[in-house]
Amino acid sequence: WIHTDSCESALDTPLLYSNGWGKKLSYCIAVSVEGCIDVTPRYVEHWRESGVLNRRLEVSENWLQEELFRLTFAQRNAHNVVERSRIYSRIAVEIEELALMKTGQHLSKLRESRGGLPGRTSGSREWIASRGEDGK
Repeated sequence: WIHTDSCESALDTPLLYSNGWGKKLSYCIAVSVEGCIDVTPRYVEHWRESGVLNRRLEVSENWLQEELFRLTFAQRNAHNVVERSRIYSRIAVEIEELALMKTGQHLSKLRESRGGLPGRTSGSREWIASRGEDGK
């Protein structure tokens, strides 16, 4: 899964919203023909300290994981055995990375720390400031 934001011309900078714009994220779900996965840890630098778990109240964590698994299982079973094997190998790496991010070892932070993250660039300055997304 790679973060993309065409309005901001941003690629692979998932911390843009929480660190650059100051947004308090709750859920970020990645969806593809290969399945659905909760990638919120990629978008929130300090998983436990950020308060994200206190904001995730729409559904229980167990329910969310079970539903994502159910949807993903159905999607992946539509693929042939060779393709499923490739998908599972790649997803195993993704799950390991997400687990590391939950412990504070945020891998994307290394790439993004070089120049910091900008505030929002799309929209008028007044509108951006009124939303608190100017990165200040």
